Amino acid sequence: MEEIDYTQTLPDGAAMMISAGGILLLSVLIVAVIVIIKRWKASPMPFLLGTLSYIFFVFIFTNLIMSALAMVPSIDQTFTYAPVNYTIIYYLVASAAFLAARYMVGKMLVGRFERKSDVYMAGLGLSLGDSVLYAMTAFSYYVWCIAIEGDGLKAALETMAADEMESTYNSISTLFVAPAILWLLMGMNAVFDMLACMALTVVTFGAIKGDLPKYWYGISTGMYYVNAMCFQLYDPSSGVQIAVSFAIKIIVFSAIMYYTFRVAGREIQYSDD
Repeated sequence: MEEIDYTQTLPDGAAMMISAGGILLLSVLIVAVIVIIKRWKASPMPFLLGTLSYIFFVFIFTNLIMSALAMVPSIDQTFTYAPVNYTIIYYLVASAAFLAARYMVGKMLVGRFERKSDVYMAGLGLSLGDSVLYAMTAFSYYVWCIAIEGDGLKAALETMAADEMESTYNSISTLFVAPAILWLLMGMNAVFDMLACMALTVVTFGAIKGDLPKYWYGISTGMYYVNAMCFQLYDPSSGVQIAVSFAIKIIVFSAIMYYTFRVAGREIQYSDD
């Protein structure tokens, strides 16, 4: 068992930054839904269709594939000793799963919900699952921060069995080495992913309708993968790597939003145009 240093303390402001990131994501989601409903009179049904598509085509499919891969001993060892490989493969699978989800929800929108607001709401529904997963993770980290700041790391872990203590410590060890600002940037990253998901749903809908070429299925999948990976492969203890990764994320996100809405998006015909 790895020796745990119980004298470790959290960086100043870690709990505050974690809560700020979560509040930012929740605020943007609420404002986006209200604006779309008020401005374009959106129906809630596309949002529900997007959420259901995420559950069946992304959450269930991706976890099934990754669990199946982990059953192969050589692959499981690769995932265990090289987490970067797990991240790369996970997002490859998730990219394909999101394409399937966007395609299915787009098919359900055509002929029924073809207003601009309907497509936007479907995209937000597709992004809801990942947003909820991030919020749950942030809440868990926040609770650990409060417990550690209040009673110390040893008191927070001492009631656990040895194996459980080690695995739990490994899952929260980033809290001790990462600069506090990382947690706010992760909240911003979740917001970028949510808005990018909405943008990619728009172009997939355009390809389904025939307003955009079919190769947009591939382009949107590549965009999702690059956008997702930008802020994944960094050392959480390195402020420089975090800053560079987030700068790249901003550039990629901005390019996706501009091109999908200002260039490709202009070719899409909605029923309320």
